[in-house]
Amino acid sequence: MLSNYLNISNLCLFFIVYYEFFGLNQGPHPVVVFMHGSGVSDRDNLWYLHIADYLAQRGIMVLLPDKRGCGKSEGEWHSASFEDFAGDAIAGAKYLTATNGLKISKVGFLGVSQGGKISAYTAEQSDIVDFAINLSGGVVTLSQALAHEISADMRNGGAGVFCFGT
Repeated sequence: MLSNYLNISNLCLFFIVYYEFFGLNQGPHPVVVFMHGSGVSDRDNLWYLHIADYLAQRGIMVLLPDKRGCGKSEGEWHSASFEDFAGDAIAGAKYLTATNGLKISKVGFLGVSQGGKISAYTAEQSDIVDFAINLSGGVVTLSQALAHEISADMRNGGAGVFCFGT
């Protein structure tokens, strides 16, 4: 395992790189950069750790960052745009491809939930990325997803009869 800080536009983002193959000099190996879902999210998320470990045991290098404003990373996640998160992921991919001694065959993004929704957009923004994985990301428009989330929150908060007649 390798950990480090990445400087992006006056921010310091912390990340861990998982790998299980015999030495970083062997390879080349594919690499995925994790893209977090909405809300507070960092490298200690058990679901993310399980996925990172699973991939690493199969020879896939995984860069698992602390989302901006979470864990050891600086910044604010709640005021960041999708473009900001895309830039963070692209910077992680560029870091790995520029690191001496790492032999990388393919570079991709693995986005979970909201991160899955923006992983394809992010891959389009970079010329070094070969693929994007949308893991449980939505396929409806953002306005549809937000409308559903707000109405579900209102119903779950007890406003069902008042607002929705049920």
